[in-house]
Amino acid sequence: MASAELEKLISEAVKGDRKSISRLITMLERGDKQSFHYLVNNIKDSYTASYIVGFVGPPGAGKSTLLGKLVKKLLEKQGGKIGVLTVDPTSLLSGGSFMGNRIRMVEDLKGINQVYVRSFSAGHSLGGLTVGVYFASKLLTLAGYNTVFIEGVGAGHLDVKPLLYSHTRVAVLTPTSGDIIQMVKAGVMELCDLYIINRADEGNPFFVKSQLEETLRLRIHPDKWVPPVLTTIATAEKGVQEVAEAILQHKKYLEDSGEYCRRIKDMVVTELKDIFTTEVNEAFESFMEKNKTLIDKYLKNDENKTAIISYIVEGVTEEIVRRWVVDVAET
Repeated sequence: MASAELEKLISEAVKGDRKSISRLITMLERGDKQSFHYLVNNIKDSYTASYIVGFVGPPGAGKSTLLGKLVKKLLEKQGGKIGVLTVDPTSLLSGGSFMGNRIRMVEDLKGINQVYVRSFSAGHSLGGLTVGVYFASKLLTLAGYNTVFIEGVGAGHLDVKPLLYSHTRVAVLTPTSGDIIQMVKAGVMELCDLYIINRADEGNPFFVKSQLEETLRLRIHPDKWVPPVLTTIATAEKGVQEVAEAILQHKKYLEDSGEYCRRIKDMVVTELKDIFTTEVNEAFESFMEKNKTLIDKYLKNDENKTAIISYIVEGVTEEIVRRWVVDVAET
């Protein structure tokens, strides 16, 4: 795409044209380097201009249903425009993805022009986010969406990227999410600012709530924010108002305490790591596609495996340098 055409497309997206926003996000998902470099160099204040909320939890916790109800409540309370970026798992066999998360939001959000919803495939990224999600959130910020929700893929304790790339971090659990042993495990459970026990009309939600609250009391909270534990029944819209209020309270806390700026630094580190990891993976696949015999050589017992690994590292490094030098020179 010519630079003038790309600039026009971005100009229309900034004005709020949904088709232009969607087209740009599709280009980013497909790895379009020109749009990637343009956005990297031209989106200003993308970390401070919008408020990003990470939403994670196990499959079946009701994240999407709750999110649909929550977005409506937040629009009522604060107005503005809200973006929702949801991530669905990718098939290891076909490489495809069934974008099911947004289906659960349709009834609540259809026809609301102040809301933009986009689904992503997790691909093979570790942690549940692809680089496209990061830049989609920046693009929405540029288009005037003052709040952006990122819903994780639902990969349990490894579903950390939506949390690391957000100002406020939310975990959605159920009354069957486990005992105190699960609660104290590292990963998602130690990162969140707000815990929600959804589907509270099942099992024993108040037992899980008390267990989680006890766990949180035992932890050191260096930023002085003690995460609240709330119960909801999303399908009946019970407790959703309290969740909306808790999220806005945490936003105010971040702004008043200066923690907002520290979170932004965490977000930048997460983004840069994933950009680098993505480039390495793509370069590795490209190099190995050109050197298919290396696998057979590596399997032979009489081959120097260290030398083969060194050869691959050098080849992948050259591929990364070639890509970036050429791409940057052309933009």
